[in-house]
Amino acid sequence: MRPITPQPGYIEADTVAAMESTQFVYADCFTIFPKVGSPLRYTTAQQNIHVVPVGEISRQTFYADTVLIRGLRVRNNLGVEVDEQEIQVDYPSTIAYQGALTWSQALLQGRLDGASIRRDRYIATNWGQPWLGGFPMFLGLVSSLNKVGRQTATINVKSDLVLLNRQAPAFLWEPNCKNTWGDQACGVIQADWAVNTTIDGGTPSRTVIPWTGAGPDYSLGKIHIENGDSVTRVRTIARATSSELYLAYPLDFDPSSGDPFVAYPGCTRTDDATHGCPKYHGVGWVEKFKGFPFIPVAETGI
Repeated sequence: MRPITPQPGYIEADTVAAMESTQFVYADCFTIFPKVGSPLRYTTAQQNIHVVPVGEISRQTFYADTVLIRGLRVRNNLGVEVDEQEIQVDYPSTIAYQGALTWSQALLQGRLDGASIRRDRYIATNWGQPWLGGFPMFLGLVSSLNKVGRQTATINVKSDLVLLNRQAPAFLWEPNCKNTWGDQACGVIQADWAVNTTIDGGTPSRTVIPWTGAGPDYSLGKIHIENGDSVTRVRTIARATSSELYLAYPLDFDPSSGDPFVAYPGCTRTDDATHGCPKYHGVGWVEKFKGFPFIPVAETGI
């Protein structure tokens, strides 16, 4: 049996006893964890389900009669074979995805790229009675979109074992630092370097953000920007001049002059004092720097 997470006020034995009696009901609940935005929670039951989700500590609501997800069967296999399944997502045209976008628009614009989907099952003795506990059924990553229509879509989902298919070692010996700027290993507090500002100084587009405070320090940095739907878009700054930020990937809306955004500087992940690790860590940068600058760079033989 899969590990059971009891609901507050109950123990694991209560769930086991209900299932052994065969006098019980269950509800399958799906949680979508997008890269940007809050988790989305839906259930196949005929009523909303209020439970503490598996692996979490606060009560959440799984909504019925909105988005219907079908698929993610349970499979018990030996070995490290990646479990790939196809799910069907049905969404009424009146249901928005985290704001003003329809579900079909959100899917086509990549809002579920890199998202994970979890299916859990919760047990009760009868409808209207408290939920005793739940257990996980499937957890995987969104792989690709097969079909996207106005009210339905089919999506490929792969188990987390797909992460083992990466053809690269855990660590690479290279001149650049292997830390990501602002992560736990790097130690930089990104909020200390954030600049809250607005678009100004020119005509913005989906790939160019005019800003009078721009400069070379923001090359390889990032911006956080939203268009009023409460969904923050994160974009990498490919390069920056004294008046403009050039985005590596276009926005999915047309920005306007005066729109607020947050800008973060970039790091070259080198030992360069102007744009690298010493700039953010000062005299203690050597302890945080995980690069090997004396490794020869690749050269073309003649």
